[in-house]
Amino acid sequence: MACPLLDDVVDEEVLILRRAFRHERVFRDRADPLAFSDEYLTARYRFSGDGIRYLCRLLGPNIQHRTARSHALTVPQTVCVALRFFASGMFLYSVGDAENLKATICRTIRNVSLAMKSLVHIFITFPGHRRFIHIKEEFYKIAGEFSGVLLGDKGYACETFLMTPLTDPQTPAQQAYNHAHAKTRARIEMTFDLLKSRFQCLHHLRVSPDRACDVTVACTVLHNIASLRKERAPRVALDVDWDNAAIFPDNRNGRLVREQYIANYFS
Repeated sequence: MACPLLDDVVDEEVLILRRAFRHERVFRDRADPLAFSDEYLTARYRFSGDGIRYLCRLLGPNIQHRTARSHALTVPQTVCVALRFFASGMFLYSVGDAENLKATICRTIRNVSLAMKSLVHIFITFPGHRRFIHIKEEFYKIAGEFSGVLLGDKGYACETFLMTPLTDPQTPAQQAYNHAHAKTRARIEMTFDLLKSRFQCLHHLRVSPDRACDVTVACTVLHNIASLRKERAPRVALDVDWDNAAIFPDNRNGRLVREQYIANYFS
């Protein structure tokens, strides 16, 4: 009997044996983005097959083309084009190349962004049915009450309405203030980091400010949907330095307000 591993096989028994061990090739419909495994879909779109089907049902009435003229995109294609842009942050023409779709990419992403934005009142809310005052008190329990002011990192100037950390805290009160400031801000910074890890486009949006706001809202809605549906979360670096280098000088009145906070709450 001839060796079944040779290329020039003429033995009929060997041919039968070779066919028995041959893996049949599976040809998937490249026009159907849902014809792939969940692993593949999650890596490209940040959603599993069931998650993408849910988004199609949710967004379909707002993004479906009325006719099939000019080879209009299907709802799954439309959703996946937008998800591909949100997840990768590639240039628009690169998204078209990656999805084997050359036309209407910009309009497609715009339509999906606006459709997601229309759902903001449903998917961006305070958790549960608790009263706002109770949720606010939970934030205060993290590191103390900073009512009526915003918190920012060193990249911002200290203002009367925006408290920043001290560059070089010396006294125990100043160190306690910096610690409380960092502990309170960390929750939001971690959320931003997770959001940008899931949707890479948020690192560098190459669109106008108005459209950047729409894309950011769309990504936030998608992130909350992914969390509710228990979609696989991306890996987030643990050793992240959330403080930017100082850019703007502190406002004199802002420093006075900060000193007053330290004296009232941390001394």
